[in-house]
Amino acid sequence: MQSYIYQPLPRGFIRLLRLKPHEDADAPLQCELFHYPLTDDRKGTHLYEALSYCWGPPSESQKVFTGTGYLQITANLHAALARLRDPFLERVIWVDAICINQKDADEKGHQVQLMAEIYARASGVVVWLEEVTGDNQLDLVAQSESYRALQIISLAVNEAPTATSGNVEDGAGVAKLLNRNWFNRMWVLQEVAASRHVLIMCHLTEMDGHAFCQGLSAMDLSSLDRTTQTRARSAIYLIKSATLRPKQTLHTPGVFSLGIRALGELIDLYHTRNATDRRDKIYALLGMSTDTYPELKPDYRISWKDLFCRLVRTFVPEAASVSTWNGCETALIQTKGRVLGTVSSVETGNPWDDTQTVSIVELQDVPGLQSGWIGRWTVRAAAKRAGEGDIICLLQGASRPTLIRVHDDYCVIIAMVVDQALAEQSESRPRTYSVGTETRPESRRSSFEELDRGERKFVLKRNETKHSVATDGKVVTDGTSTGQANSRTEKGCDAEHGSAVKEETDTGSRTEPLKSLNHSTDGTASDVNFLLIWDWEASRGEPGPEAKLDDFLQERAIDYAGPSEGGRLREVGLLYSKMGYYSKAIDRFDSAIEVFKKTSQIDCADALAVMDHLVWIYRKRNERGDDQKVKAVQKMAEIAVSRSSYDTTEASLVGLASFHDTNALEILLDTPGRHIEITENVLAAAASNNECGGYMMDLLLDRRDEIVITENVLKAAVGNPGTGSFVLKLLFERKADHITVTEDLVWAAARQDVWTATTEEEELNDVLDMLRVLFSWKGCNPALGREGAAEIFALERYLHGSPALDGIYAFLLGRQSGPITITEDIVEVIVIRCREECDLTDVGCSHCRWSQYTVAWLRDRVLQGSRYLEDIWKSDPELLY
Repeated sequence: MQSYIYQPLPRGFIRLLRLKPHEDADAPLQCELFHYPLTDDRKGTHLYEALSYCWGPPSESQKVFTGTGYLQITANLHAALARLRDPFLERVIWVDAICINQKDADEKGHQVQLMAEIYARASGVVVWLEEVTGDNQLDLVAQSESYRALQIISLAVNEAPTATSGNVEDGAGVAKLLNRNWFNRMWVLQEVAASRHVLIMCHLTEMDGHAFCQGLSAMDLSSLDRTTQTRARSAIYLIKSATLRPKQTLHTPGVFSLGIRALGELIDLYHTRNATDRRDKIYALLGMSTDTYPELKPDYRISWKDLFCRLVRTFVPEAASVSTWNGCETALIQTKGRVLGTVSSVETGNPWDDTQTVSIVELQDVPGLQSGWIGRWTVRAAAKRAGEGDIICLLQGASRPTLIRVHDDYCVIIAMVVDQALAEQSESRPRTYSVGTETRPESRRSSFEELDRGERKFVLKRNETKHSVATDGKVVTDGTSTGQANSRTEKGCDAEHGSAVKEETDTGSRTEPLKSLNHSTDGTASDVNFLLIWDWEASRGEPGPEAKLDDFLQERAIDYAGPSEGGRLREVGLLYSKMGYYSKAIDRFDSAIEVFKKTSQIDCADALAVMDHLVWIYRKRNERGDDQKVKAVQKMAEIAVSRSSYDTTEASLVGLASFHDTNALEILLDTPGRHIEITENVLAAAASNNECGGYMMDLLLDRRDEIVITENVLKAAVGNPGTGSFVLKLLFERKADHITVTEDLVWAAARQDVWTATTEEEELNDVLDMLRVLFSWKGCNPALGREGAAEIFALERYLHGSPALDGIYAFLLGRQSGPITITEDIVEVIVIRCREECDLTDVGCSHCRWSQYTVAWLRDRVLQGSRYLEDIWKSDPELLY
C-alpha cells in the first residue's frame, strides 16, 4: 500500500481523524481523515476530542492505515491511539502529527494559527502521559509505576492516610510521573489552557484532570527540584481551571486567542520548555497572548534566526542592535536604558507556589520617572528566578521594566517584561516610565490568576532622605544627588557618556590630553549602554557572575563581532557607577585598562574615557588615598596620549613610582624606542609606596635587568608599614645575590623611635612582620653590636609576650655571623634606657614592665647566674617580677 496523500484544506477547515473500532487490541489501526469546518458558528463544543502528547523518538515509527494509504507515526502516538480505540464505536480525534500535513509549510503555518481554537472547541482534551520506548520490559515497568503514581494521587484527593508524603517510594513514584516529558513540552501549555475538560491517561489508567490537580495540591512535593515544580505547577493550574475559563478573545476579526497574558510575560515564564522545532517555542504561545503581532504569525518558511530576531524587535527599539543565530537559542542585544533600582534581598516562600518577596532599593532622580509610587510588585514565577543584586531597568522604548543580572562584561536578561501586580502602593496614581523622548503609562495588567498561582513579590523601598547615594550596596546620605551632573563643554568629551576622546589637528598633532579629568562628571540621569544576552537554553545552566562574554560565546560556538572586551568592561563599569557601586565600577575600569594595555590600545579614545570615569569615581567616593589615585590616573592619561615625548627626569619618575597605581609608570616603561634609567631614588620611591609598593617594584624588576638594590632601597622598604614586607620578600626572591643585611638595616626595621604608647596594634604587627621577613631570609646574618641588639630587645616594651618576638630573640642568640654575644653590657643598656624614661620604683609603669619581661627573658635563657643580674635584683627587686 502507498503512503497517504493529503488533499488541500479549504480555508477555515481542519482535518479530523475518525478512529475505526476493533475488538482486537493488537489489530492494525484503521482510520479515516476528513475535512471539518472549524469556523462553524454553532455554539458550544464540537463533537471531537483533541490529543495532547509527546511525539517521542522519530526512529521508533509505526503505521496507521486509511482507505487510500498509510501514515507513518511515532511509537508513542501509536500507543496512545491504540489505547483510545474503542472496541465498538468510532472515535473522532484531532492529533497534530496526522491532521496537519507536516511536509507542507504553508498549511502547517496556517493550522498552527488555529491550534488554540482547535483545542478550545474540542469537547475534551486527552493528556497522554505514557512514554513508549519500544523496550517491552522497560515499558511494562513504566506502566506499573504510572499506575501506582496515579493511584497515590487519587488517594490524596480523598485525604486517605496512605496518601501522605511520608512514604519515600510513593513520593519518588509521583516525582517520576511529573518528570515525564509531557510536563516540559511547550505546546501542552496552550493545549490544556484552551481545554474545556481534561482527561489524564497513562496506558490503562485514566483520571479526571481536575481530580489529578487536587490530589497533587494535597501532597507535600517540596522535595522535588525547582525545575520540576515549576513545570508541573504551570500545567496543573491550567488543567485545574479548565472548566472555569472563558475560551476566547477576539482582538481582531478572525484572530482567535485565549487572551491569557502578554506575550513577553509568557515567554519569561516558559522559554526554557522543549519543542521539537525551535520556532514552536514562540508559535505555541501566540494563542495564549493578549498581544497581536502580525510579524510573528506562524510561518515555517522562515528560519529560527529570523523569527527570534523579529520577536526581540517587539521588545526593543528599532535603533537597537540585535544578533541571533540558527544554531542556538541566544540573542545579543545592544540598546540603551535606565536603571530604576536594584534587588537588595530575596525571600523565598513555599517552593511549590514559587513565591518570592524581593526588596528593591530604587535609585533617585531618574528623569522621566515620577516619584511617589512605591509598592509591592507581585510577579509570576519566571523560568529564571530573581536574585540579590539583580537590576530593574527600563529599556529605551519599553513600556514596562526588565530584570537583568550583571556578569563580568555583559548582562543577562532574567525577565524581559516585569509584570507589576500591585498589592499595596503609597499613592493611587499610576507610575509613568520614560526613556528618551517616548513616555508611556504602565500597561494595565491582564488577569492571569487561572494560569499560574505561583508568584513573586517585589517590594520597592524608597530611601527616606531625598538625596541619597547607594555606595557599594549601602545607602548613605551626602546632601547631594547622584543625578546631579555638571555640564561638560570641553572639546574631546562626549557630553552624553562623559567619555574622553582624542582629537587631532590637520597635521596629526594631538590636543592637550584629557582636560576633562580635572572636572569630570557623571550621574544617574543619563542612559546606560546595555549589552544584553537573552538565553533560552536551560540545559546549559546560567554562567557564573564572573563569566566573560568571550567564554560564553565560545561555549556556544557563536561568532559575534560586537564591542571589544575593553569597551564592554567600560560600559559595565559605567552601569555600576551610575548605581553608586563604586568599588565594582573601579574593578571593571581597572580590568578595561589592563585589556587596553595588552592590546596596545592604551591611548585610544575608549581607554582615555575609562580613565576619565575613574577620576570621577575617586572624587565622588573620596575615600582615603583617592586623591592620590586621581593624580595617578591623570598622569597615566597624560603619558598615554604623549608618551613619546613625556619628561623622563628622575624627579618625574620618582613621582610616578609614588603613585597608588602602576599603570602610568607601566605605560611609560613600555614606550617603544625609549630607554628610561631607573635610579636608586626611583627604586626607593617604589619601595616606600605604602599602597602598591610590591606591584611597583615587581614592574621595575620586570622591565630592567640592570637594577641594583642598595641599602637605601632596603631601608625604604623596611620603613614602609603598608607593603614593605611584600617588597622585602620580592627583593629577596629576585635579587638575593646582591643584597646584604646590615646592622643599620635591622635598626631601621625596628623603628623604635616612631613608636609611642598609643601606637596602633596593627602598625606594631606590621613592624613585627617586617622583622620576621627580614630575619627568616637565609642570607640575613648581620653583625649586630651592643646598641643594635639592645634596640631589638627594646621591642618588648610594646610586644611583650609575642611568640613571633621570641623567634626574633632566638635569631639574635643563635644565628650571628660574627662574635656578637648577648652580654651583660647589652642588658645594662636595656636597663639604663628604661631608667632614663621612668622611675623603676613605679611598678605599674609600662616601661618598667617591658624591662622586667626582657631582662627576665635574658636571665632565664642566657645569663643564668650572672652577678650583674644579681646586683639588679638586690637594688631593684621589682624589676625581675
